[in-house]
Amino acid sequence: MNQTVSTRCWCKVLCAVAAVAALCMPASAAACARISRMDSFGRGDVLRVTREEGACVVTVRHRHGIGAVRLTSLAPVQDLRLRFDGFPELESLVLSSPGGRLLCEVNRSAATVVARRCLLNGAQVSALRPVAGGFELTVPADLVPVAGNRLEVHWTDFWR
Repeated sequence: MNQTVSTRCWCKVLCAVAAVAALCMPASAAACARISRMDSFGRGDVLRVTREEGACVVTVRHRHGIGAVRLTSLAPVQDLRLRFDGFPELESLVLSSPGGRLLCEVNRSAATVVARRCLLNGAQVSALRPVAGGFELTVPADLVPVAGNRLEVHWTDFWR
C-alpha cells in the first residue's frame, strides 16, 4: 500500500511540474509574437515565426527587399531574434518600441561598403551580424516588447 501511495504522490508532483512548465513555455511559435504587416511594397517579403532553442525567431525571407512589420507580444519573451534570410545586403534597419530605437545603416563610398553602424538610443552598439545567407540580430532587451507593447521593424535591402 505504501508503494501505491508513493507512486500516486510522484504522479501528482510530475503533473504539477508539467503544468507549471506549460505555463512558462509557450507551446507554439504563435505564442512568441503576433505579426501584422504594416506596409507592403510590391509583393513583399515572406515572414515566419519559429521557436529555436528557447528563442523566438522572426525570419524575413527576401523577395522584394523593402518592408515593415509590427510585432505585438502575447507572452513574455526573453530572447527575440530577427533573421533576414537571402538578403545580399541590409542597407537600413530600424527597430522602434516604447523602450527606444535601434538604427542600423550601411555607410558607403561609391559602390563598396565602408562600414555598418548601429545606434541604440544614440549610442553605438554591435547588433547586426552577417550570417550565412543573410543577417541576424538579437533584439536588445530595451526594445523587446512586453505584453501589449509593440516593436516596429522597417528594413531596406538597398536604396533604389
